[in-house]
Amino acid sequence: MKSLCSFLLVLTLSFPAAAQQIIQLRTLWTKPEVKLVFRDYYIYFRIRDINKAMQFLSEPDKKIYGTKSVLDTNKVYVVELESGTSTNVQYLNDLQPLLQNAVGCYLLMSGHAAVETKRHKKIHKIEAHIGPANDFDGFFRVPVTIYDPKTGKMIFSGEMDDGMYKKDIGFDD
Repeated sequence: MKSLCSFLLVLTLSFPAAAQQIIQLRTLWTKPEVKLVFRDYYIYFRIRDINKAMQFLSEPDKKIYGTKSVLDTNKVYVVELESGTSTNVQYLNDLQPLLQNAVGCYLLMSGHAAVETKRHKKIHKIEAHIGPANDFDGFFRVPVTIYDPKTGKMIFSGEMDDGMYKKDIGFDD
């Protein structure tokens, strides 16, 4: 019995628990130019916030995405994403992997996004589940899943560079 309890204790402690946190979304004082459609939710980002977040990318990500987007602030971009990882999702344009695998999670976790349901009900708080970091040749990435805390439905799923996790994008200017 003692060995069974020890085994269960070791088994339980060997699985890393995902960090969870509730995040208050900020009010975007200027109209967002990027509308991300993900399942039953719309997520809105401003291009200037995307550009600020791109400054925090790791060197391998900067080689892939650059240090600044080439998006025109006078246009509105609508992007549809599917849930999944970068290995099993087929992207149709360059903005999709940038948002899902580089800056989308970061902007949501820093509160620099607006979220609403397809019925246009605004979401003011989100729940972030951060998984364990995965090593990619010395650079670590963390999977992040964002949920609506009231319904438990997934709002967004993606990943971000571990180095971005504690960086501050600053206040709106």
